Amino acid sequence: MNEKLFKFGAPVVMLVLGSLISIGLVKANEKEASPQDAPPPPIVLVSEVQPESYQVNIDSWGEVQPKERTNLSSFVSGEIVAVHDAFNAGGLVKKGDVLVNVDESDYRSALVEAESNLAAAQANLEQEVALAEVAKEEWSTVSKDKVSALALRKPQLLSAKARMKAAEAALSRAQRNLERCSIRAPYDALVVSRAVGLGQVVNVSSVVGELYSIETAEVILPIAGFDSPFVPENIQSISAVMTVADTSQLQRTIRIDRDLGVVNQMTRMSNLVAVIDDPYGLRSEVPVVKFGSYVKVTVPGVVLNGVYSAVQEAVEGDHVWVVNAQNELVQRKVDILREEKGLVVIGKGLQAGERLVTQIPEYPQVGMQVSVANGNTVAKVE
Repeated sequence: MNEKLFKFGAPVVMLVLGSLISIGLVKANEKEASPQDAPPPPIVLVSEVQPESYQVNIDSWGEVQPKERTNLSSFVSGEIVAVHDAFNAGGLVKKGDVLVNVDESDYRSALVEAESNLAAAQANLEQEVALAEVAKEEWSTVSKDKVSALALRKPQLLSAKARMKAAEAALSRAQRNLERCSIRAPYDALVVSRAVGLGQVVNVSSVVGELYSIETAEVILPIAGFDSPFVPENIQSISAVMTVADTSQLQRTIRIDRDLGVVNQMTRMSNLVAVIDDPYGLRSEVPVVKFGSYVKVTVPGVVLNGVYSAVQEAVEGDHVWVVNAQNELVQRKVDILREEKGLVVIGKGLQAGERLVTQIPEYPQVGMQVSVANGNTVAKVE
């Protein structure tokens, strides 16, 4: 009896359980498909864009170099009898400082001799002038056609004048050579090297040392091709900001002096020249910038009017996403003018007041519904 009940009852029980499970699965699927349980739209961050005037800044790097550098030479020969205390490598000297003195004895003697020769030439000239006057008086009663230039002492007078000019030139040369015994700094300078010492004999054109001018310094700034369109046409005397590329991050205001006017054949870059006045701070209380320092110079470029700026995260290639009035994503193609310091400057493709998506969702789709975050509030889609 029990075996018959189990044999015919078990299938019925299984059929009922299967039906109940099927009904439960159907209801579960219906519950999952219910609109109330659909995933919420993604939240996006937006920024309302407005046209603006954007100041382009161009960064370039270069090395601080002296504007003037001189291998100082001697114009006279002789023994070195004195050397300036600061005339050593690393020393700073002022314009006009006597760096080296050459023995003057021979040149003083030459000056005295030249003065003597000039006095003799001058006396001879005066004598010839007097004799010419006498000759002119003596031959005044004779016809001019019969009086020769020699009789009137004209050749003698011309010779005396020539000797006078030669003596004056010799005196000037002797004075100049005596002055050149004192070798002076041609400008405020940093002494790079010294090539002579006390007691050493120098010859004409012997190098006594190397100097760098510290009145002004220069930085050659290469400008890449993509930056060239943003360089102003008139760059002379534009102020720029220089930052020393080391731990000090020292900054100074400098000026752009000129464009070198050529494009480098190797790098295809043009070059600007920036000038640093008083780099070693001798004439004013400014931070010292040493020669050889590697610096970054930020040059103000042109001003772009009526453009839009956006963070780089908002741009995918040449497209951006905006949110329309229905909180739907819309893709826009834009004209990217420049990328600079984490920003993208956009020329065309946006309109004033549009909401630009600055944090794009993971899988954006045209027409996708989104929730717009504005500060700490989120505008929910109804």
